Amino acid sequence: MSRTRRILGGTTISYVHQAAVILVGLWLTPFLLRRVGQHEYGLWLVVGQLLGYLALLDLGVIAILPREVAFASGLPDAQAANEQIASLVAQVRRIVRWQLPALAIACAVVWWFLPAEWASLRWPLALVFVAFIALYPLRIVSAVLQGAQDLPFLAKSQLIGWALGAVVTIFGNVCQIAS
Repeated sequence: MSRTRRILGGTTISYVHQAAVILVGLWLTPFLLRRVGQHEYGLWLVVGQLLGYLALLDLGVIAILPREVAFASGLPDAQAANEQIASLVAQVRRIVRWQLPALAIACAVVWWFLPAEWASLRWPLALVFVAFIALYPLRIVSAVLQGAQDLPFLAKSQLIGWALGAVVTIFGNVCQIAS
């Protein structure tokens, strides 16, 4: 597949993803406000922001990986390119392993110092933090795919991940109210 086709494929799927996010978001916000109320919905939005700030603790290590993978994949010798990419991924995996304890400590500190008004958020947030820490190293895979310019696959996987998250959110709220 040519580079142009990969970029166009990724771009097309990204536009579909963006349109879906907008349309579902316009429906989901009033749905959640009716189901869980303004306070709990606000807490849910704050959790997303907390995770975004915690993701910054990688200090740009994951952010630079796509550029380095793209540079390495452009080497004229395919064997040397593969070796350099493997070396880069190994280095980033070691760094991420060192970052995980700091991330876990930061999650624990945030969880510990939650305001008393957020008591209903405490245990669901603990579960979210555990999943966030456990899945954190998988960000390497996404960065390598982006650097390898496998944009259609990356866009499809992000769209599927978002759709699954939206379905779980809707289904979880419907089941919670029903019980």
